[in-house]
Amino acid sequence: MAGDTGGRQPFVVGNQPQLGSFAPNRIELYDDGSHGDQRAGDRVYSRTFAFAMPGVLTYAFTNGATPDSWTGLENYRLRAFDVRAGDLGRLVAPPVAEFGHRALRSDASHPDETGHRAIADALVDVVRELPSFATFAARGAPVAAVR
Repeated sequence: MAGDTGGRQPFVVGNQPQLGSFAPNRIELYDDGSHGDQRAGDRVYSRTFAFAMPGVLTYAFTNGATPDSWTGLENYRLRAFDVRAGDLGRLVAPPVAEFGHRALRSDASHPDETGHRAIADALVDVVRELPSFATFAARGAPVAAVR
């Protein structure tokens, strides 16, 4: 985990039943030394899955609060991993992915006013934490409320 998770559990979602068949916030990742996680408390969340057939896994990470719902500023960038015939029956790890920092961009996952407000609110929080903003605000410059 790279940063702000909102105190929520990270999940994986993908194109196979083991990965939730693209139903978000159902398949938990672990950092407690169980489910294939190697070391508890190291902020590396993982899980072991078994796949019976070769094929391309398409997956993303989420940290939403509501099962089956795309909410907040979750990281919906899809990743792909090719499970080859020679991988079956073996422990194979996809590339490590950093997750937990907010990607403040408009995208297909945030297409409406609610999504744009979530991005704007997160941007306001980031700007307010900047030392240069504190200096600017200390000068008595008017600061418009966004929320």
